[in-house]
Amino acid sequence: MTAQRRANRHVSLLSLLGASAIVVAQQTLPATMTGTWYATNVQASSGRYNPTGGTWSVVIDKQNSDGSIAGKMTWSGSRLCDANNEPITGRYDGTQLTIRATLRDKFANAGCGRVTFVLKKNGTDFEGEIPGSSSGTKVTLKPS
Repeated sequence: MTAQRRANRHVSLLSLLGASAIVVAQQTLPATMTGTWYATNVQASSGRYNPTGGTWSVVIDKQNSDGSIAGKMTWSGSRLCDANNEPITGRYDGTQLTIRATLRDKFANAGCGRVTFVLKKNGTDFEGEIPGSSSGTKVTLKPS
């Protein structure tokens, strides 16, 4: 086989691999998703574990061919933080969904702020967490 044929084969293979990556990034997310979140906080006064949780929802307004997304998020049930149609950005690669958002303090110095959610696809649903969260926050989302 000539060097030119080998080079053409490599170019063809790389083109095919590149096309499959684009197809994966273009998998469409549901326009609306709802889910739950759970965390365990330690009460400062007693040292006891205090489980807490609530609901959240995500609306995808825009999903680009490169996998980037934009939309809104609502987060409720927390004594400290909430979000009401707050803007989100993120990325979806066909397997992992990353969402960046801001949770608002419900009272001064509640410690909320910018968070990143990392979820893995599990069938039609997503399961994940807020990596590095001191309360071990776990989250789920499913099409609604």
